[in-house]
Amino acid sequence: MSKAPVAPTDDLDMLDQMAEAHSRINDDQAWIGTNQIVSLVVSAATKGDTPPSLTAILDYGCGAGRIALALADRFPNAKVVGVDITKGMIEQSQERLAQQSADVQEKVQFHLLSARSPTPNDLLSLGGQTDETKTGYDLAVMSLVLGHIAPKAAGAAVVQSVASTLKPGGKFALAEFLYIPEAGEAGGTTEEKSQAHHGMNHDHQHGHGHAHGHAHNHSGGGVEGKHHHDDNHNHHDHNHSSHGHDHSHHGGHVAFTEAEIRALFVHCGLQPDAEFTPFDFEWGDKELKCILAAGTKL
Repeated sequence: MSKAPVAPTDDLDMLDQMAEAHSRINDDQAWIGTNQIVSLVVSAATKGDTPPSLTAILDYGCGAGRIALALADRFPNAKVVGVDITKGMIEQSQERLAQQSADVQEKVQFHLLSARSPTPNDLLSLGGQTDETKTGYDLAVMSLVLGHIAPKAAGAAVVQSVASTLKPGGKFALAEFLYIPEAGEAGGTTEEKSQAHHGMNHDHQHGHGHAHGHAHNHSGGGVEGKHHHDDNHNHHDHNHSSHGHDHSHHGGHVAFTEAEIRALFVHCGLQPDAEFTPFDFEWGDKELKCILAAGTKL
């Protein structure tokens, strides 16, 4: 994916500088990562069946727009809405969209978020869903976004807002960096500890990430978060108030365990799939441990 390593930040000037760096990343390499994630999202959304007739898809934190465009190709009857807080990213998305066919341009839109903590109604209205017409999205996607929102409670509030835009039965797909507890660390399963013992841990330098600086206040479920910014970009306070874990991720990224993601889904009114899909995301000479988590809106 076309995302560069950075610690979580709310500095919009820095985000625009990142966008410029992203524009120089090899496009062929970026599309390989995009298609890998999109294939997992489609599989989770369709359960291996013929793709359903989705009509509305939200890509939150769309970055340079590749995932949104790929989803538009996979679901030809759907209107796809990509949103991002970074002006430079949205400019890249719109430039990429302008190179597509008239049919694709008709059904894909990219919008710059005007607020760092958009409400569900904000996200629905960007997709043309008004109070009179809103039915919700059929599918909502977040790809490598949470890793750049600190503390964890702030990321949880984002998931809450995005999940709230789904219609009942709608699908939520989250591709994210995976934290695998070290051997002997509390919270890890036997399998996780075994993976950690064999070096399959979270100690990677990552080559991806929209940094989304958010300040969220969610009162509905007791999850509150305010973005914490360290001028040195070296240490961040990562805490998820619902789960009590505090995992720092090497390279400045927040990472969740599978158990944390499942608990977060339940908190946000999502029924987690029975199995999530771990995957190795190759970026240059790095192999990143990630997970594709999916759930259904209750």
